Amino acid sequence: MKTTTTIASLTIIASVILPISTTHAEPRNGKWKNGEGGALREEAILDRLDTHGPLGVWEKDRRPADLERYHILTYQRIRGLLVNGSLSEQQGADFKKTHEQITAELQAEREQGLTDTSRALIRGKLDKLNDDINAVVKKATEGNERTPLLNRKEHRMEELIAFGERSGRLSKAEAASLRRKLASLQKLEERLKDGGISTRDREKLQKEANEIAMDLHRELKDQ
Repeated sequence: MKTTTTIASLTIIASVILPISTTHAEPRNGKWKNGEGGALREEAILDRLDTHGPLGVWEKDRRPADLERYHILTYQRIRGLLVNGSLSEQQGADFKKTHEQITAELQAEREQGLTDTSRALIRGKLDKLNDDINAVVKKATEGNERTPLLNRKEHRMEELIAFGERSGRLSKAEAASLRRKLASLQKLEERLKDGGISTRDREKLQKEANEIAMDLHRELKDQ
């Protein structure tokens, strides 16, 4: 399969692959497989949030004059709000899809040469997207149902699948299979949240997420 990399993919490589392989890597022992390490870290994250509160940076609606920066900050805002629970999974998916459409338009305009008119058009779409986010964003969820580390993993895997498909590293069938696995994990997550997630539940979810991540990395390397 061909492995050409688009401009849009470069942001994914920088913001997704590097954090997964370093900062958020699982311990290289039995805890990788059974999810214990991830469950403990997630509970530590929740304790920190409850004790010190969220940083709040992603709740801010920042619209800089520089169009490229505005485009990047909007995506980072969606990701941050989704991870901390201020957006539902469906809302996050819808906003990411809209942002992907804007990204495709921006890339096409870059190739032809951005004009004042095209810049204004894209800025208007980013403004509307942020207005739509403001209309539904809520305070980060509180309580035992939060899964910030799992949400982050799921989001990054979604990004990697999209990158793999765009770059030709994943076939459409491979990408569809991985997305079905992620959807199944998210359904399990929602089901467990109904009763309040225990440490054992977190371990189960982390284990499932790790297995999908390993499948994903295996498919990306198998060319």
